Amino acid sequence: MVRYLFSAAASVLAAATFHASAWSSPLTLNTSWLDANATMTLSSTVLQTLAVTGIQVSPGGKASAISDGVFNLPVSEATLDIKLLPPSLSILEAEVAGVSLDFLNTLNQSKVSLANLAIDFGSKIVTGDVVTAMGSTRAPLLTFSVTQPLTFNLKGGVSFQLGLGNLHFTDEGAQRFADAVQVPTFMVPVLKQLDFGTIQTTVVPWFRKPVSAVPEPSTSALWMVGVLGMVLARAGSRKSRKGLEGGL
Repeated sequence: MVRYLFSAAASVLAAATFHASAWSSPLTLNTSWLDANATMTLSSTVLQTLAVTGIQVSPGGKASAISDGVFNLPVSEATLDIKLLPPSLSILEAEVAGVSLDFLNTLNQSKVSLANLAIDFGSKIVTGDVVTAMGSTRAPLLTFSVTQPLTFNLKGGVSFQLGLGNLHFTDEGAQRFADAVQVPTFMVPVLKQLDFGTIQTTVVPWFRKPVSAVPEPSTSALWMVGVLGMVLARAGSRKSRKGLEGGL
């Protein structure tokens, strides 16, 4: 009887370990139908530099302008790393498809679009299409650092927030941009030194309006992410309360 109970317990533990490990792999969510947005705010230094060189920037595709130098970029896809034991959630990649920032050199009418951005949180690189009249090339465009780690907010429902900063052109990105808008060669190192600004991403598990279609697999997956987010947020809240009580 003891052996039977021990064997049963071992089987349950093995099954639990298997299921936990199954949830330790990356999960890709289609966020195009969710209220998922990246707000890119260009720094005042970038705006001044663009103005001096006669370059205007405007949104293209699904992007929209919020104010001068501030653009809304709808997030189309996100890849998350979910672990249940212990509970944790981190973001691996994010894509902003069908979106572009269009730069026009008013002095010579040359134009370049930086489109279909993909953010890799492992390499800290933003990759995108460099689109000109000559064609399109995929290239690493910007480097970044995470200024606000992935956080969960339970106020008004579950939401996820993430902040990026220290956006700088890569060597290739600066060169391709300079060639496309036909600025002098000495501008390349200047472009590399510029801090482009910030990207603030917010994902709310609610439908974007208008919404065309809702894929079923992503619905259940997002529900699981939401539940895990609430668990992590409440666990953090309990730790904070215990810390306050311990200090009294």
